[in-house]
Amino acid sequence: MACFVPSSLLRYRAPPGAGQSGSLVISSQYAALGLGQTMQFTQSGPGGAPVEWLVNGVVGGSSATGTVNGSGSYIAPATVSQIENVAVTVALAASPQQNYATSVVAIIAPAQVTCPFQLGNPLVAQYSLYLPSPGQLDVQFGTATTYGLNPSETATPSANGGEIQTYVTGMRGLTVYHMRARLTLSNGATYNDSDHARTTDVPPVTSTVSASTTSEATPSCLPTAISKWISVRPSKGPSCRNSIRRAHRWCGRQPLLKPTNFTSTGCRVCIRASSGSRAACPRSRAFGDMGR
Repeated sequence: MACFVPSSLLRYRAPPGAGQSGSLVISSQYAALGLGQTMQFTQSGPGGAPVEWLVNGVVGGSSATGTVNGSGSYIAPATVSQIENVAVTVALAASPQQNYATSVVAIIAPAQVTCPFQLGNPLVAQYSLYLPSPGQLDVQFGTATTYGLNPSETATPSANGGEIQTYVTGMRGLTVYHMRARLTLSNGATYNDSDHARTTDVPPVTSTVSASTTSEATPSCLPTAISKWISVRPSKGPSCRNSIRRAHRWCGRQPLLKPTNFTSTGCRVCIRASSGSRAACPRSRAFGDMGR
């Protein structure tokens, strides 16, 4: 089982940078690997000159930092006590201090995913992942390992990396969801976390929503804080339609919520009021009497 290290035990140390001196060149300057994963490095330099491979300055590496063989095949450690970056170096055996090239590998432990019933929200899961270098991640999720859904990206809390905690929302109740983080480090390295399956809980019961209208309002123009009826009684013989047009202009050309209603005494239209408009719509000799 992978070892997850609580964020309280982690120190946000500045990540190292890749380096090179002399004629040797390494294939990848930056990479990100999960626990126990393998990466093949290659080098180019003086033809036929013997080289040695090191991890954090130790030839061949160790179980704590990962091992590398004489061909540049690196295996990340199976467990970590401190999530960190390691340096994989290739150097000329005859002059290792003058001729070398170093790649920085971020070792990423699997994420910790808090189940909805543990979080206290039956339809939300918390996804936590520690990055030893600055970067950002987004969590893909769906009812199958093809995923298909993902929220917005979340960045590390500091310039040295750190633990990212994000919430997976938008899930249905009593459903198994698969989720996986995709991360991109600022140095260009990318990594996909392993798949995590979690089951949502029973959705909470919601109260029944009811609505009512007044005798004057209609379902398409409810009497709310953002809408109002404007009654227009044409004067001096203009048509009802022209009066409504003038009323519309007077009220700041707010959107009409309902087509004109023609009545025996005039006509009415519902106009949505907004801040800065002539919300009161006072009387105007141009088109007749108006009121709420």
